[in-house]
Amino acid sequence: MSGRKTTRRRNIHSDLLAEKLRQDVIRRGYKPGDKISTETELAERYGVSRAKIREATSALCSRGILSRGPRVGTVVNPVDPEKIGRDLALSFHLADYELADALEARMMIEMVVLKLAIKRITVPQLQRMGELVVAMTLTGEDFAKMEELDLRFHLLLLEACGNKTLRFFGGILQELFQRSARNTYWNAQQDKQQAIQISIREHREIYEAVKNENAEQAEQLLRKHLKRLVLA
Repeated sequence: MSGRKTTRRRNIHSDLLAEKLRQDVIRRGYKPGDKISTETELAERYGVSRAKIREATSALCSRGILSRGPRVGTVVNPVDPEKIGRDLALSFHLADYELADALEARMMIEMVVLKLAIKRITVPQLQRMGELVVAMTLTGEDFAKMEELDLRFHLLLLEACGNKTLRFFGGILQELFQRSARNTYWNAQQDKQQAIQISIREHREIYEAVKNENAEQAEQLLRKHLKRLVLA
């Protein structure tokens, strides 16, 4: 019995230490790629053993906040919306969330993003968007390729908006949608080839509206496009 209590106390202590280290990363203003203090320095700072520090940093590594390697030390990882999206997809699945809620949130963010993108999109970004639409027309019945191009199109809108916060949260929702809603959408389509052609046409129309800086038309087209996915 006493052994069980000791293990539980150690785990709780390690969790608290990991949280202190996480807060330390924020407080000290570390950026992705920055090397944090050594295990010896951290052990002295927090008054614990190096083994405890190693447990705490391992916990943050498993969460994707830190990474470490030989002759590199422990560094801060870049934020990965894809990983966050995957984790959220699992959490939402286990929580039996309503898929329509995620789609509704995506629609709200993308409508704001679109307005900013039309004002801020660069010539190279606009060119890439046009190239994505052309690539869509060449997919044939390759649904996986169509999904990839669809994702890149919407991520490009997020990039073009120029707002890092919107881009971050929008990217998470995109990843969540790709992994959760896409299967539901495509499985609901009796004529998948027709569904691909509709999607290509809608993306082309959105692209043309963005290129022509027609915000009102672009918003109507995007809302129609996303609403079709929600109602599928």
